[in-house]
Amino acid sequence: MLRRPDHPFPPARGRASLTLRPGGAVAVQHPGPDDRPVSTAGEWALDGDRLRIAAPWLAGEYDVESADADALVLRRR
Repeated sequence: MLRRPDHPFPPARGRASLTLRPGGAVAVQHPGPDDRPVSTAGEWALDGDRLRIAAPWLAGEYDVESADADALVLRRR
């Protein structure tokens, strides 16, 4: 489950974030080996309820189980 950045998350050493931009660009941020954020970029495409991400760390195909203003729920295929 992916939540909006303003969601009141509890403290953590790092979290992954995914930003789907218009036109098919994606920005991915995840904890690096020393817990500092690492940013990568790639592409995304949506075909029906199947989301394809071509970016390091989150690359793959996902089924979109639900999407609303508060959360995006994906299941890896």
